[in-house]
Amino acid sequence: GLPEIVREEIFVATLLLPAGASDEAPVVPLTMGHGFGMDRTQLCALARPFVMTREKFALACFDWDLHGQRGAGADAILGLLAPRTLPALASVFLQSAVDELVFSESLRALAADPALEERLDVSRHLYAGVSMGGVVGALVTAIDEMVDASVLNVPGAGIVHIVRQSSLFDSLGVRRIVREVVESLGSVTSLPGDLEAELIIAMSQFALDEADPANWGSHIVHDRLVAGAPPVLVQESMGDGVVPNFTTELLARSIGLPLVSPYRDEVPGLQVVEAPTGPHGLTQFSVAPGGPLAHLLIAFTGVQDQLFYFLDSILDEDPANDGDIRFE
Repeated sequence: GLPEIVREEIFVATLLLPAGASDEAPVVPLTMGHGFGMDRTQLCALARPFVMTREKFALACFDWDLHGQRGAGADAILGLLAPRTLPALASVFLQSAVDELVFSESLRALAADPALEERLDVSRHLYAGVSMGGVVGALVTAIDEMVDASVLNVPGAGIVHIVRQSSLFDSLGVRRIVREVVESLGSVTSLPGDLEAELIIAMSQFALDEADPANWGSHIVHDRLVAGAPPVLVQESMGDGVVPNFTTELLARSIGLPLVSPYRDEVPGLQVVEAPTGPHGLTQFSVAPGGPLAHLLIAFTGVQDQLFYFLDSILDEDPANDGDIRFE
């Protein structure tokens, strides 16, 4: 039978066009995915200065499931960390990826709106996701055939690894939340409370597998679930305290990306290629001593330059250089 409708939502998004966009010089939509606990308004405020000045892109942002106008963000998601609700946590990522499909179709329909005066060129569609936006972006790239190229900035795979090792989730009290759930439901092992909570967190991966990019990686580039083979760039921040490096490298390995030289640390299982290269790759940046500050990779000019050089190569008239990856 047909799936049952649980609820309906009004889909709210933000689309910003540079002042120079016209019917003679239309701009291409760049959908940007925000991080955990953020919303589209915050991401637009962050990205607007460095996207609008390029004058080639329309900045498009919307809220992930349970974020912004769609929920309480971090608080709502932390409330799903009980064993009984973990499948709902996986659904946050899956629903968000499906929402991007809806948004992608909406952009195509919007381009025909007379109010836009043919200033939006939807013959191509680019994606850039930051943190959680990179996690969801991996799923999006696998299933949205309208996405012509993706940049995944400080993403990760192995969701439970991120939860256990991230300084962000540690500061949000993930272990305390799970321990309180264990205490309220009663112990299911003979282990001390803290250790039992840690065990439950580790074992919860099975409930998240269906939404984990580690299990989608092989279908993003080399065996994509839909037509096409979009160039993919993964940007890693060395010493990242929010999304640990080994989870970013796990994603790159599952996709089958090469490690682009110059690099700081070798990544087991990844072939090394010299920049400039393309159309796919993992690049490493050292922008901060480590910890949460290192996670703010997108704020650094050299990282932005690489991102846009990569995306610009999709828009130029030379298909041979699509997905050009280099360090400026």
